[in-house]
Amino acid sequence: MPSLEIKPPAPLISIETSSTSTAAASTTHVVLLPFMSKGHTIPLLHLAHLLHNRNIIVTIFTTPANSFFIRSSLTHTTVTVFELPFPQSPPNLPLGVESTDKLPSMSLFLPFVHATKLLQPHFEQILATLLPHVSCVIHDAFLPWAQLSASKVGVPSLIFFGMNTFSMIIPRLVVEHGSLRGVKSDDELFSLPSFPNIKLCRRDLNEPFNDPEPKGPLFEFVMESGRATAQSSGIVVNSFYELESIYVDFFNREFNPKAWCVGPLCTASPLSQHESLEKPRWAQWLDDRKAKQRPVLYVAFGTQAEISQTQLMEIGIGLERSGVDFLWVVRGKEVELGDGYEERVAERGMVDYASHDSLPSWLKALFLSSQYLLPLASPQTLPCGFQA
Repeated sequence: MPSLEIKPPAPLISIETSSTSTAAASTTHVVLLPFMSKGHTIPLLHLAHLLHNRNIIVTIFTTPANSFFIRSSLTHTTVTVFELPFPQSPPNLPLGVESTDKLPSMSLFLPFVHATKLLQPHFEQILATLLPHVSCVIHDAFLPWAQLSASKVGVPSLIFFGMNTFSMIIPRLVVEHGSLRGVKSDDELFSLPSFPNIKLCRRDLNEPFNDPEPKGPLFEFVMESGRATAQSSGIVVNSFYELESIYVDFFNREFNPKAWCVGPLCTASPLSQHESLEKPRWAQWLDDRKAKQRPVLYVAFGTQAEISQTQLMEIGIGLERSGVDFLWVVRGKEVELGDGYEERVAERGMVDYASHDSLPSWLKALFLSSQYLLPLASPQTLPCGFQA
């Protein structure tokens, strides 16, 4: 099995982030390269606001079809946006698809990832000419080729990880310890030597980590991302130390390069004119549940999970018959739950319609309430288990 060992990074450059040090900050230039998926892009847009508010020069790269979303999220800032031409006829991809939410199926994820590599020459060409000279490139972990690009022009790079440190540790330990060898069923519980109190089963792990001997194209991509991480100067994590100090300390003690928790980044962006500090309806409903000491089941499958209308109807029936209070986040208004469903469950259930475009509002309201920590629309099962 390929080794997952990560070697120590080169020393991290010092980035001045004090808003009072205008002279030093005026020459600090950070480049951001988000993966072309809303759930990956939005946190880096929040980071762009955070850096901009510290008087740091920020440049962000995107593609033409994603440019409007990027630019509209950065109004009233001086952040520079560069568009990289997306391949016109990438192998195995529909014409005009430049983000994962436009993919007809997530089975095309790997072809999409491979297509992004064709952005590399244009990225390097612009990166080498930017002024002031770039201090650091922060790129998504799904774009490992960006680390090589930064290295070519002599710029340190940081990997951006949008979930939490816990999610980086567990799959890695499962592979390194061979924890699934001897596990006979998807539901059989096992533990890890480093965290004996955590009980997992194979269902808790996504591909390729749910295979006792992971292999194949997806695992090869994971390994490629790991090699890029090994050569980077560190990992920027959209989490906060107080939430998972045990796991942050473990990661930085056992692995390299170091991980820095800089989140929750959603609190960095100021509220726009159409937003307010008033809690949304779902948050007020949760306040009412808490006051009545009634536990709430949170149900969400993300905005890109492939769930049929029949499956959604069955989930709705199950929730209605369960007798428990629930908050169910569904994707868009296209979901048909049947006539009178919301009225029938109104006493103990709420259905909230969301999209990735509304995630910043969800996260801002979540942390403004300071009372709820819920697993929010993630493609991974592990973060949900960690937060439960």
